[in-house]
Amino acid sequence: MTSIRSLFLSLIPFLLLSSSCTVANTENPPVEPLLITNDKPYKQIIQETVVIDSQVYTIPASWQGQRIGARPLTKPPLVQVPSEFVKDGGKIYLLPEACAAFKAMAETAKQNNIQMLIDSGYRSEWYQKKIYKRQMEKGKTFAEVARYVAPPGYSEHMLGLAVDFHPSDWRFFKTDVYPWLKVHAGEFGFRETYPEHGPAKKPWEPSHWRYLAPATQL
Repeated sequence: MTSIRSLFLSLIPFLLLSSSCTVANTENPPVEPLLITNDKPYKQIIQETVVIDSQVYTIPASWQGQRIGARPLTKPPLVQVPSEFVKDGGKIYLLPEACAAFKAMAETAKQNNIQMLIDSGYRSEWYQKKIYKRQMEKGKTFAEVARYVAPPGYSEHMLGLAVDFHPSDWRFFKTDVYPWLKVHAGEFGFRETYPEHGPAKKPWEPSHWRYLAPATQL
C-alpha cells in the first residue's frame, strides 16, 4: 500500500507539467507548415480556331500559337516564276527577292543536270481554305488535313517566300533534287523549314522550302 502511494505521489509533478503544457498549446495552437508543391500556376488556354464556310474548326496543338499575320499579296509586288521551272508550265508567283533567288538556284542546278520544278508558291489564306474544303469534301476531317497541310492563316506560303517542289509530298526526298538542295540551297537563301526531325511534332515536308537569306548574309 505504501509503495502504491509513493508511486502516485512521484507522478504528480509529471501530471501537473503535462496539464500545463496542454493548456498552453490550446491557447496558442501551433501553426501548420505550408504545403509546397511543384504544381505550375493555372493558366487559361484559349484555343485558336479558323472558320471555313461558317464552320468553326479548332487548330491542332502542333500549330497553336503560330498564326502568320500576313496581309494578302497582289501583283505587284508578286512576280511570276519562269514557266520552265514550274510543273506543267503553270503560273506561280513569289516576291521579287525570293523569285530571283529561286531562279538563280534553279539555273545553277540545271547546269549540274538537276531539273527543278515547283508545284506551288504564293498562296493566300483564302486559297488555303479552298485546299481544306477540297480535301474535306473527299471525306477527310479537318484534323487529318492539318497533319500534312498548314491550316489557313498558318502557312508560310502566305508570305510569298515559300515554294513546294514537285512532287509536293514525301516522295520528293527520293528525287535527285532533294540531296542537291540539302547541300546547296543555303547558298541561295533557301531553307527546309519543316525538316524530318523538326520541333513541335510537325509533319516532315521535304518538298517545302522557304527563302530567308543567303548563307553568306546570315
